[in-house]
Amino acid sequence: MFDPHYNPTNFLREADLPAPSALRKQIKPLIERLISDPDIKQEIRWASFGPDGEEALLTDLLQAIETLLACQRDAQRIPELEQTIARQEQQIGQHEDQLFNERIGREMAEGRKDSLYKRLFEMEERLEKMQAEIAMCRKHPIILQPKFDPTLTCAQTDWMEHWRAAHGFKTQATLITLLGDTGIGRQPRIRWEMAQLLGYKDPSTSNITKAINTCEKRGLIEIRKATEGLNGRPPHLIYLTDLGQAAYVMLTNKKPRSSELNTLASHMTDGHMLLNLEVEQFLTQDGYEILAHGHRHYLDGVRQAVPDITVRRDDQISYIEVERNGRKSERAEKWINLCELTSGQIYVFCQSWRLAQEITNEAEAILEEHNLKYQLNVTCLEDCRRHNKIIWLPLAESR
Repeated sequence: MFDPHYNPTNFLREADLPAPSALRKQIKPLIERLISDPDIKQEIRWASFGPDGEEALLTDLLQAIETLLACQRDAQRIPELEQTIARQEQQIGQHEDQLFNERIGREMAEGRKDSLYKRLFEMEERLEKMQAEIAMCRKHPIILQPKFDPTLTCAQTDWMEHWRAAHGFKTQATLITLLGDTGIGRQPRIRWEMAQLLGYKDPSTSNITKAINTCEKRGLIEIRKATEGLNGRPPHLIYLTDLGQAAYVMLTNKKPRSSELNTLASHMTDGHMLLNLEVEQFLTQDGYEILAHGHRHYLDGVRQAVPDITVRRDDQISYIEVERNGRKSERAEKWINLCELTSGQIYVFCQSWRLAQEITNEAEAILEEHNLKYQLNVTCLEDCRRHNKIIWLPLAESR
């Protein structure tokens, strides 16, 4: 058993502790201000009296001062760092401007490429017309008169003299001149235009019918029924024959315009051709210039975009797709390529609103699947006929 009054001999009472030195008195408040939350090891070192304790205080004080000075130096570097950041931001802005200018340069190069394609197309079309003109002149050599004069005593050819003397020549000549001047080939529109020229109220008048039938019998025009139409019974299509083109030259001293039917019939069904011609009529009425039909644009040397109609208005070129049938298996690639060609501004002319909704759903699904940016502008024949103008509706766009 221990003595209840036992006290360890190595325990110093507070009264027995030596008085703190002057150095400790000066250091202790400073270090407490610099190190407000010392750890247990620091407190033990500081509590030691004598040189060891003072040395520990001095060491920790110096370390705290060095830390404080380092923070001060870092604070002094802040303006320098801000200037460095500002210079780096300026360099980033310059790089962004450079990238933007390069993108603009690429877009301008694409525009120049399209312009070259357009010039090539125009030259090919001009060459084709010249070849057709040469072939026609070789087949039917004629001597052009300075001006058509009905009082001429000698006609340009025997058959021309006989035709001029025949009953109904004026109406028949009006038909041939109309076809050669305009290139139109759809009988309903031909009848309407002739009624306007001859002052008839009814395009179905018998005089126009007789003129068409007589010109066909004389071999001046060729008539065939379209295999399919837009609404109702397919219309009859009328072409100038080689003889009819020669008659036009004798009547006007001009080369006849290429038929709208020849322009499209080589790569379209009758139904699609008739819809394209109707669309072209509305576009022209709205101030668009028709540049091309079915022109091929090569995107990367392999993939191609072939819009049905290329137009221009206010120096802005637009590409228009004309649709009259539902979904086709090969159309996915068409929407992707058309989106790339038009930079996402896609215009689609449909025969009906039912088809317009079907086409919208189809194109939207394909373009969204490939994460493409686009705006799908759609109109339809029914609406254009009702308002007598084209109204484009943005039915879908990328999310």
